[in-house]
Amino acid sequence: MRTRHWSALLGAAAILTAATIGLGWGDRGPVEGAGPAAASPTLSTEHRGALLAASAVVRKAGSVRLSVADEAPWSSTGVFHWGQSRTAELVRKRDYDDEQVAMRVVDRAFYIGQSGEGWARVPLGADSGKEMDPVELGAAQIAVFWVIDPLFQLDVHGRLGSVVRQGDEKVDGALAVHYRSTVETFEFVEAIGDDLSLARQLGVRLALHRRGNTMAADFWIGPSGEVLKMAVGLPTQRDVSSEVRYSDYGRATAVQAPPPAEILNPNG
Repeated sequence: MRTRHWSALLGAAAILTAATIGLGWGDRGPVEGAGPAAASPTLSTEHRGALLAASAVVRKAGSVRLSVADEAPWSSTGVFHWGQSRTAELVRKRDYDDEQVAMRVVDRAFYIGQSGEGWARVPLGADSGKEMDPVELGAAQIAVFWVIDPLFQLDVHGRLGSVVRQGDEKVDGALAVHYRSTVETFEFVEAIGDDLSLARQLGVRLALHRRGNTMAADFWIGPSGEVLKMAVGLPTQRDVSSEVRYSDYGRATAVQAPPPAEILNPNG
């Protein structure tokens, strides 16, 4: 393993992800079907109940695999696992040389690593010890793990969202009900709660506010009540939605922290 300073690794990996996993696709345009152009949408607080019902299904499943719409030669995949604590991983891989950047959230810590360079660890909670500037490069990447988490999004929009039923649509051959919802950005960040220290919450809020004072999410809920697809706006992008597809509910195992020997010393 090559040796790199902790801050240099965090910066390089964050820059690479900012140009890739939904953090810099600036000219791709909105995801098809993610806008408000559906025929005769209906707005009602009753539709919050549909999102909360889907949340219960996802929570019972306990885990899910995901893929993020990407451009060749890159592919982005990940895992969420909800148990006593939430663990997650998102990996972006370049097909022709296996170069990859991986991000993980395990035990109230965020990890970001680049192929052969080791891992930078950024504590998230109030007991984090080393606090960094709230506008650090890592804030947008940390925010991603709440934006693409289907369980968190369903919970927040089910409780607080202005939910519009867009209609019935097909997702990979399955009939799904399409809902679109918006929440205030500050409410979204507040819902994260104690999982982030105050400094981290500020950094995440600043990253998310680059898209405006409200956050939108589109949900396609399948016949079994599980979310098949979401369209969400990721940090640092304006007027662009990224499509995330979910599969293999209940089949993924918990994500582990990187081996201690691969974690770089922030004071080194």
